[in-house]
Amino acid sequence: MLISGRLPGGALAVELDVHGLTWAEALAAFKEAYASVLAQPAGAGRAVDVIHGYGSTTEGRSVIKQRLRGYLARQGARLEHTPGEDLDGNPGHTRVTAVRPLPDDAEELEERILDYCQRPRTMDKITGEFRRYGAPKVQQAVKALQAQPPLLRKFSKGRHDHYETV
Repeated sequence: MLISGRLPGGALAVELDVHGLTWAEALAAFKEAYASVLAQPAGAGRAVDVIHGYGSTTEGRSVIKQRLRGYLARQGARLEHTPGEDLDGNPGHTRVTAVRPLPDDAEELEERILDYCQRPRTMDKITGEFRRYGAPKVQQAVKALQAQPPLLRKFSKGRHDHYETV
């Protein structure tokens, strides 16, 4: 659920409560909220306060909290994020400040493939690792990464072709 509000100092913030959602639903809701605050004028503030819980029923391990913070860490210069425990001592939320648009699904898949192919991998291993995207999308991403400038190189090793990050 989205709730708009003000941060200390008057900046506009969007509060996103993802309790009860699956990780896929929570990520989709976060991306939508992020895009909405990024569309705000720069002076209006661009923060999303994601309320994910701290994992009281799972021995302190909130799956959404862990996955969200891992996702945010991979976004680098696209955003800034601060765990709630650093803001107000509450580990049940994370404040995200929008800086640049998030990658689309194709870009994100390409980044994940590059990371996975730090060691040489066969196409079967790559499509198996990213099967939730579907084999055609994975193969298309691999081809795109081999285009100019090549970020992924293909080489033969034994009977199989392998792919490795350049």
